[in-house]
Amino acid sequence: MTFSRLTQPKVADVIINHLEQMIVEGSLHPGQQLPSERELANQLQVSRPSLREAIKQLVERGLLISKHGGGTQVSEAAGLQFNHPLTLLLLRDAQGQEDLLEFRHTLEGNIAFLAAKRATDLDKDMLDHAYQQLQDSHASDEGILEASADAHFHLTIAAACHNRVLLHTMRALFDVLATNVHQNLVLASASPISRAKVRQQHHDLYQSIIDGQAEQAREAAHAHMNYLEGLLHEQNRHTHRRQTAARHQSSWSENNN
Repeated sequence: MTFSRLTQPKVADVIINHLEQMIVEGSLHPGQQLPSERELANQLQVSRPSLREAIKQLVERGLLISKHGGGTQVSEAAGLQFNHPLTLLLLRDAQGQEDLLEFRHTLEGNIAFLAAKRATDLDKDMLDHAYQQLQDSHASDEGILEASADAHFHLTIAAACHNRVLLHTMRALFDVLATNVHQNLVLASASPISRAKVRQQHHDLYQSIIDGQAEQAREAAHAHMNYLEGLLHEQNRHTHRRQTAARHQSSWSENNN
């Protein structure tokens, strides 16, 4: 019986596989700048020519973008895309916002459940930091900052669920999610009771994941989405009633002139 000769993989191929894995698992995300060639070669303990060859191939595959004098970064095309003009158009109107919350309802309940079951100590440290940033943003009274911290909190939970498809879906939604969150915060801010309830819901979601209570985490996520859906639905009904009343008034004025 004879055996075929074993061959060692090229160092460049090993680097490519490593960087691809980091992109897939979300450790490297679209738009992220890579360290300089010298620093990255030192971190990976590889030669700069091998690194250069690997980066060249990843650029050709569309996963990295290399700019002359501007370093190398992960291509935006390396992530799922939710910034298509049609998507933005769908999310611009009232019904689109309700559709997004419905989508989040389906998605984030499962994400919270898995995060509570799978979160490592490091994941919990990152979630603790994200939650603290969210609390700090409440005190700032800056809507955009608070919306960004809120979206980041939900994205950190997605990272802790250790499902790469769910993570990339949430990451692709980040900009849309931040806009949606800001609109939700505006609605909640109309009432101190609503604002306090949203903050309590965030705490319940955070604590259940930290404690590893998967079913409670899922219920907390659903309760949060249900409440936001209720606020938005009531706001849309109020807006519709005002628009209808305005049309009635316009029609009455024309008929009596």
